[in-house]
Amino acid sequence: MENWIKSLAKVNSKPTRTSKDLIIISVSLILVSLFVELFGVFDIFQDWIRELSFWYDWRIHDKLFILVLLAVALGVFTYRRSRDLKREISERKLVEKSLSESYEFNNTLLRTIPFGMDIVDVEGNVLFLNEKLKMLFGEKAIGKKCWELYCDDKTQCQTCPLKKGLEIGENAIIEHQKILGGKTFEVHHSAMIFQGNKAILEIFLDITERKQRQEEYETIIRTAMDGFWLTDIEGRLLHVNDAYCHLTEYSREELLNMSIRDLDANEVPDDISKHIRRVIETGYDRFESKHKCKCGRLIDVEISVNYSDISGGRLVAFIRDITERKLIELQLQKYFEDLKASNAAKDKLFSIIAHDLKSPFNAIIGFSEILIDRVRSKDYSDISIYADIILNSSKGAMDLLKNLLDWSLSQTGRIEFNPEYFEISELINKTIHIMTSTAMQKSIIITKKLPQKATIYADKNMIRTVLRNLISNAIKFTHPDGTITISAKEDQNALKISVTDTGIGIPSDYIDKLFHIDNTYSTVGTQKEKGTGLGLTLCNEFIEKHGGKIWVESIVGEGSAFSFTLPKYNN
Repeated sequence: MENWIKSLAKVNSKPTRTSKDLIIISVSLILVSLFVELFGVFDIFQDWIRELSFWYDWRIHDKLFILVLLAVALGVFTYRRSRDLKREISERKLVEKSLSESYEFNNTLLRTIPFGMDIVDVEGNVLFLNEKLKMLFGEKAIGKKCWELYCDDKTQCQTCPLKKGLEIGENAIIEHQKILGGKTFEVHHSAMIFQGNKAILEIFLDITERKQRQEEYETIIRTAMDGFWLTDIEGRLLHVNDAYCHLTEYSREELLNMSIRDLDANEVPDDISKHIRRVIETGYDRFESKHKCKCGRLIDVEISVNYSDISGGRLVAFIRDITERKLIELQLQKYFEDLKASNAAKDKLFSIIAHDLKSPFNAIIGFSEILIDRVRSKDYSDISIYADIILNSSKGAMDLLKNLLDWSLSQTGRIEFNPEYFEISELINKTIHIMTSTAMQKSIIITKKLPQKATIYADKNMIRTVLRNLISNAIKFTHPDGTITISAKEDQNALKISVTDTGIGIPSDYIDKLFHIDNTYSTVGTQKEKGTGLGLTLCNEFIEKHGGKIWVESIVGEGSAFSFTLPKYNN
């Protein structure tokens, strides 16, 4: 290394003239003067001077004048060259001092540099070692093959730049494992000229700990049950683990050609860009989304993402499949709603038992006592009125008990569902016949618009209950002398049945509450008849059990039309 620096100093130094050079010049001038005198050149020169008046006036006739003139010129020249010589010597000393300082600096740098460095020739012979490597191998390592010193198996590295002919000025960085006692090094190779010959400068960086941490990191990512991806700030995937490949059913190669926008199903591209900018600003975010699988299936995921400013910005995210958790949450929500409905049903049941079922029996008992007193006293006036009240109260109590029984059985799942094919017109006619006496008491006319033959596939007992409740409600809320129309209309697969009345109608704000027990709408009839609201809830449950639907259209003051559909065939 010392010879290398000295040779550099020799190349950069400037040549300088010595006093010996000046003596040679002076002697040369004297010899020239003697030559001029001996060969008469001076006489010719003197004749030419005489022709110049200037020189003639000054009477320059003597040859000695010329010699004096030459001596003066020689003195001036010598003075100037001496001055230049001093300046050149001073500059040379400065250059030598600078080179010396540079040499000392380089030596200090090579001694204190924290990593190993050597210089090897194209044959692999070690020409130079810095202090770091000298501590390992000593001075005797100079001249040995580099692979005999560094490689644990003592064979030349297969990826060695010496074998590949690294050109001057070219660089190569190669990672070597199991060298210098099982460690991992990142070796920087640079081709150069050393002592006039081509050589390779090698710098050894110990990355053993870094590789261990990287392997630990890769192991964690590889074995993690959650998905993982690394993206740039544009959302392009740079790295994914096996768990995310399994989660989305894409291969790693497919995913590395995709971006977040290709996978997220919840946000549009503009929203994803805004979300990325927000993560960059805050450094962290945690949110739920849906990702698209290769098969098109959507999965619920929870994403924890961090921002790192390495390599121009990176997004590091772990993705957890929460599909099962979301299903459990939906089930819990359903259980909560069912519990809420159950509590409402319980409260409704207690209300019916405490009030609505109690009222008709109070009427029956009260008027029965009056009737008994009249009979005992042989006062038969108005006795038929009391008997009718007792009869109607008994019928009302019986209808209510039937609804309560049917509803309780449906809630506990004990009611049997036995669908069969039957003629709906026949069932409607029988239900109308049962309700005719009640309608006649209010002078209400019941009309029918039924097809001659309409077969449906349903549970006859349930549909009988639905018809009885709808017709009973129509009678209850229709003014005396009003009309009720029962109609049926077929389409390709279903039958639509409607019960239309000319009653008081239902406010639009209450229509949505009619078929739910927790939000029932109940009001008195046109002759103060009382209802529980349970009948429509039961109708809704029975129709839904058949796969049909029930709804109402109503105008306040003009009437209502309750309709429901039933399947014609066994689906």
